[in-house]
Amino acid sequence: MCDFTILTCDQNRFEAGPGYAIVNRKIDMVNKKAVAKPAGLAGKAILTFLLVCLAGLLSACGGSKLLKNPEPIELTKPLEKVSDLQVTAALQWVIVRDGPGTWAKAASWDEYLLSVNNQTGEEIQINAVYIVDSMGFQHPSDSKRRRLVKASKETIRRYQEIDIGINAGYGGGAALVAAGVGAGYLATAAFNVAVEAALMSGATATGTMVVAASAAFIVAPILIVGGIAQGVNNHKVTTEIVARHTALPLTVAANETPSLDLFFPLAPSPQRIDIVYSGHFGERVISLDTSEVLNGLHVLPPQTHEESPDTL
Repeated sequence: MCDFTILTCDQNRFEAGPGYAIVNRKIDMVNKKAVAKPAGLAGKAILTFLLVCLAGLLSACGGSKLLKNPEPIELTKPLEKVSDLQVTAALQWVIVRDGPGTWAKAASWDEYLLSVNNQTGEEIQINAVYIVDSMGFQHPSDSKRRRLVKASKETIRRYQEIDIGINAGYGGGAALVAAGVGAGYLATAAFNVAVEAALMSGATATGTMVVAASAAFIVAPILIVGGIAQGVNNHKVTTEIVARHTALPLTVAANETPSLDLFFPLAPSPQRIDIVYSGHFGERVISLDTSEVLNGLHVLPPQTHEESPDTL
């Protein structure tokens, strides 16, 4: 029989003071071996997947950010122009992701530069502007980045339902962003599979989870810092959009020609721009036909769109 107070059993010795116990050397060695047990291939695989996942998430979830040295554009001749008895409207340019005039990285919206000349001899009011895409869907202007991104994603899904691929750039290229998002999701899925496999393996479970936990402690602070940086970048972009966006309704004095800088969600192959204005004559709509000048905008070629189902 071994007494708790003083125990002597071969090399095992427990000496108890008030509430203390000294563990024998054999048990201590066993515990050390358990802690120092190598992780094995499964643990290394998890560490690798964590790092790949981190890289994918940081690149995919980086959001938008201001470019350090954006290149300004010189507007010379309007892309399209139309007149009625009251006004003359012109489309000067459309700034899209990675196109001329772009000032933000990974923009998931379009910036339309317009002008409207008031020919009435008295004040008029520009009430609203809409972009009508190739499906006939009417997109209102918006100065909120989150709403623009959300509406653009809805547009992509809408076109996917009829088997048409959409890209945030001009179309037919620049699908690297989508590939990055896909790689991030694939890495995450592969990591989850590796974790499940490690948990099911009794031989390497301890070492594997030690590696996973260590990697998590490394990755977590980086993700937190990355998330903070993303929030700061998004805030700067949102502030810039609000500063550039022309608030509507807009009062236009007689014979004036104000420039309109308006943001819209992605509108694939837009057919027209509807400008709603009003005066003593009531409310009118003048439409710029963009079916030719903006034909194919954001639409991917049939042979490539299946490889890039989402570009945001």
